[in-house]
Amino acid sequence: MKYFVVGAVIVLMAVPAMGEPSFKISLGVREAQVGGLPITGTPGDFYTTANPGGQIEWFNLDQQTLTLDGTWQQFTIDLSATGISTDTLFTGNGVVDQDLGILEHIRILNDNNYGSAVHIWIDDIHNVYDTGAGPPPAVDEVISTFDGVDGNGGVAYDDGAEVMFQEPKFSGSTDPNIDPTGPNLSGIDNSVGYDDLHSTRCDFRFVIPDPTPPSWLRLTPYHTTGKTESNPLVALVKDAGAYNTSTLTFWMKGVPEPATLALVALGGLAVLRRR
Repeated sequence: MKYFVVGAVIVLMAVPAMGEPSFKISLGVREAQVGGLPITGTPGDFYTTANPGGQIEWFNLDQQTLTLDGTWQQFTIDLSATGISTDTLFTGNGVVDQDLGILEHIRILNDNNYGSAVHIWIDDIHNVYDTGAGPPPAVDEVISTFDGVDGNGGVAYDDGAEVMFQEPKFSGSTDPNIDPTGPNLSGIDNSVGYDDLHSTRCDFRFVIPDPTPPSWLRLTPYHTTGKTESNPLVALVKDAGAYNTSTLTFWMKGVPEPATLALVALGGLAVLRRR
């Protein structure tokens, strides 16, 4: 037993020596339309009857960093003209054209050319917006805490159930960036959470060597039969539109796979489960 513990400690010491890896995090929102008209609904609803067309805009493109150190980190994305990217290389035009959109993907950019498998958890997604119809505070709409209350009738989701986000290799636009020999998981984790013991977890590994520009993952809540909490509606701040302000907030944390395995060997997984 002594030799096993010493070996595990050596692994843990080796991880910080390489520096803590990180990814850039931003958001893609689809200005969804049906029959040429903008979709209707309420922010926080789930558009699960179809997957509408429409251009995808990037917001706060690659401006925020997720450090893979096992801590929960909050991301706040500005869904207004101030937050929109003028980079139109994907499909958007760099302009907020309507009041509602669909959360189309979380963009995870491998800007540091990191090639090991990672575990990433996502939790507590909110759309905070102001209609201008009354005094503050703004509406704080809970999109999901991944505990089953929003999309499963108040019954907790099963471990591993695919909720909201598709598996990392689902998107054809970024599938070549994800190693086909690595993990490819998206599912509920009922032992880890920011606000409770529920979150959704994604496991993947980027292809290395990374191309120039760096590769990225399009983690999408695209609707398929049987998958709940797909295509969340979010408020967008259009010129003279229905909303004065809007942000999407969510929590993420991540660890490289070797660090997780080492912590399990030491019986320390509980360190990663709560703040």
